[in-house]
Amino acid sequence: MSILKKCILKNEIFEVDYFEGEHPPKNTVLTDVQGNLNIYQLTNGVEIEIVFEWFQNSSYKINFCLFKHSNIVIKEIEERKINFQSIANLINKYNSYTEAELKDLVKLAEQKIKPQLQVEIEELNAEKDALESKIHTYKQIDKKYEEIKKLLSELEE
Repeated sequence: MSILKKCILKNEIFEVDYFEGEHPPKNTVLTDVQGNLNIYQLTNGVEIEIVFEWFQNSSYKINFCLFKHSNIVIKEIEERKINFQSIANLINKYNSYTEAELKDLVKLAEQKIKPQLQVEIEELNAEKDALESKIHTYKQIDKKYEEIKKLLSELEE
């Protein structure tokens, strides 16, 4: 008995199906046998990325699934909430969005990203200030070292 493999097919809608053998059906958009990363782009520009983690017994889990538009993540799903059917449902949902709806989703995602980036910028600025202070101290040490060397050489003369 051969092992059935999962795939998501594009028919009238995106739906989960199973297949045997090495080759999935021609209308397959994502499978669980294509390695660690599956990427598929919908006609409206939404890109789906699914990352698998494979185990020695040939089983796997889906680590996460991203839905992106204009290189901005508009939906991220964690492993415990994900399976092939939920991915197919989300593909159908995002496939039905208009360009205007997608732009709104991108704006919302960017608004969530901005505060995170501002915090990171503040942390980097604080780190930069601390490093500049250390550099200033090292420069003063170097200057004093040169002065001491000069005074020692004057003593030896």
